Amino acid sequence: MNVVRLADIPWEDRINVDNWPSRAGMYYDNRKTELCIRLIDYPRGSIEPRHVHAGTHATTVLKGRAIVDGLTLGPLDVVLGPSNEPHGPLDYPDGCKLLSAFQGSYYHSEVQTLSGEKQYRLIQANDIPWIRGGDGVEVKTLVDRGAGRLRVEAMRFPPGAQHAPQFLAALVVDGSAVVGRETLGEWDFVYADEGQARSTLTFPQGATLLALTLRSWAYSRSDLTGKEELASGPVDCELVGLGVSALYESCHDDFSPEIKTVFGLPQAVSASLPASFRKM
Repeated sequence: MNVVRLADIPWEDRINVDNWPSRAGMYYDNRKTELCIRLIDYPRGSIEPRHVHAGTHATTVLKGRAIVDGLTLGPLDVVLGPSNEPHGPLDYPDGCKLLSAFQGSYYHSEVQTLSGEKQYRLIQANDIPWIRGGDGVEVKTLVDRGAGRLRVEAMRFPPGAQHAPQFLAALVVDGSAVVGRETLGEWDFVYADEGQARSTLTFPQGATLLALTLRSWAYSRSDLTGKEELASGPVDCELVGLGVSALYESCHDDFSPEIKTVFGLPQAVSASLPASFRKM
């Protein structure tokens, strides 16, 4: 697995990029999947204007607070910003540090008004329960829809725990983690791309991780083929019993434009889907 230390990440002053009052430190940038993961640092008193961008982000508060739509977000709360939908402004009265997972272009344009439909979401971690797993880990799923293939989870490990990771990447929010001969501290980062070996993580004093996963596209096709079967890989939408039209309406917001294949559908069924959803 690859370790990226907070002390070593390259920083970019966004004033010089898109005139934003912040700086961004790059942990991970995969041009193939168009996923980048950055630490965003807003100084005290900053205001992020209402804006729009081509990509979709799940941005998690790590330290400080963000105020948006009259709601105050704190650590582990998430702003889910869909592609091409205006959202904001966001106020950071005490300064704020956030982990931004962005699929697609993160360049912003300021706008004055919101769209007619509010698709962006403000996710408060305290409203989501911790689910205990068999190895003692507790998991809180923060984002599992609305961000394409991206899933974001908080994972809490007791002292002495071990974990064989399946996630793409994780940030140490608090505590420490050991991978191989490396000890990771607060806001250090670890990742393994597809095909790379993953190592067992240990947590001598316990830790909380913010874990990010890019899921495989999958769906239930029982209603489409008459067979009670589920495509392999994690399920992104609840599709059991849905017709083609309902299937598309249910899930079109989770499919980025480049995802154009519906696996295993009969040709006639595939042809009836919108062009952005069927095999090209």
